[in-house]
Amino acid sequence: EFSLSVRSKDAVKHFPVRWDGQYFIFGFGKFANVHELISHFQSKPVIGGDSGILTLLKHPYPREVEEPDVYDSIRVHTEGGSKDENEKPTFAIASKDGYLTKLGQHRKTWKTRWFVLYKNELSYFKSREDKTPIRTINLKDVSAITADNSQSKENCFRLVTSTRTFFLIACSGQEAEDWIKILRW
Repeated sequence: EFSLSVRSKDAVKHFPVRWDGQYFIFGFGKFANVHELISHFQSKPVIGGDSGILTLLKHPYPREVEEPDVYDSIRVHTEGGSKDENEKPTFAIASKDGYLTKLGQHRKTWKTRWFVLYKNELSYFKSREDKTPIRTINLKDVSAITADNSQSKENCFRLVTSTRTFFLIACSGQEAEDWIKILRW
């Protein structure tokens, strides 16, 4: 086990880096060597732990720091995928999961589902344990992601595709904001 220390505005956070015998694993990414992991920072990845605070990584924290007893687990990990700031991001890595409540397409009832964002796809499942998604939405087909008040529900946002508008409710305002940010990334 290794750790990656990241200095944010008010603190230094420590995230685990694991070696599985073949790759260094950081968040949802796999890297063949340390140089590859360090060059990952050139694409300015965004990570978020259990606290829900998103941190833009620009470079590893270079100072000697005391090893922590507890590490933040990574719940969000995105990467622009391009080192050229003028080029549109290609979403090499974008990950988040959690429960959201969605409005049904036909019966118009609200149901809680387990959502998984991975790369350019948002899938939802009946429960966290299910392996086969009910549906997968290709984010390249999404034209808008915005907060929404039309359903008279708190923490609601909508995801608009060419064939359907999905209304989703998060458990808190911060969680809704996090979903909107990473889906727009």
